[in-house]
Amino acid sequence: MANTAGLAFQILVMAGAFSLAALIGLLGLLVSRKTLYSPLPPPLPMYLEHADAGGVTFWRVRSDWVAPVDIAGFLGMCTLFAFLCFGNIASTGAAEPTSGNVFNGIAANIIMFLFLLLITVALVYRRIKPVAWLGLRWSRWYMVCFSPLVVFAIWILMGWLMSVGYFEWMERMSGAPSTQEAVKILRDSQDGRVLGLMAFTAVIVAPVVEETIFRGYLYPAVKRWIGVLPALLITSLVFAAGHGSAPLVLPLLALGVLLVLAYESTGSIWMPIAIHACFNGATVMMQMAVRFGWIPDVANAAP
Repeated sequence: MANTAGLAFQILVMAGAFSLAALIGLLGLLVSRKTLYSPLPPPLPMYLEHADAGGVTFWRVRSDWVAPVDIAGFLGMCTLFAFLCFGNIASTGAAEPTSGNVFNGIAANIIMFLFLLLITVALVYRRIKPVAWLGLRWSRWYMVCFSPLVVFAIWILMGWLMSVGYFEWMERMSGAPSTQEAVKILRDSQDGRVLGLMAFTAVIVAPVVEETIFRGYLYPAVKRWIGVLPALLITSLVFAAGHGSAPLVLPLLALGVLLVLAYESTGSIWMPIAIHACFNGATVMMQMAVRFGWIPDVANAAP
């Protein structure tokens, strides 16, 4: 009965996150009064977006390439992440896989990640090349030095949530740990191949693919139709829920918001990729330190 109640709670939390994202989108469309048949504003030079009828505001994420087809792309991607989320919940409590199965599973995830990245690039490529789309020619590389500050801010949030009993309460209600499967693999696996591939996925593959999809594609696709704030909230909610961990929805939501702000403030996808890689890399290093007994075991997440 406890497992059933915990599963129901997890489903409620995740369904609530996706439903809230949908509600924000619908309200945004009602306020903006746009439909699929509404003409989009004419393309503007980089860094310029319409703010309102009274003027122009400066934003650094381009959305002039967005077309009505991207609404279908957005809905398709969100449906996929919802499927992955609830699939992850359904697998909670399953028997521990063998080392070989874990390795094959990580390799399959990498292939899936790369396939999603290929689809995303293909959807956009004919309208705008990746260099202009994602701001790949970025001269302010020194700004990646600020990545640890963002990671530190998330750690402070997680430390506060832990101190007020949030994670303990969420674990009790959901029956799920406040650590993701990736962290458990890094902490417990005795297979060097698995550890190496998991670390590579966490530090390289996941940041590049997830940032390109969530911040590079989904965010501007929504921003173009209903504005910056709704797009920020919607994509951050989907990002948080898509990881399939009820206890981590709140900190991952905060991370998603900071990643969007980092993208908007620089105009280059390199900044959120750097923050994401720094966050996951710090998690990998901390789990290695736990394995060697250098620090006590603590709960961490690797988005």
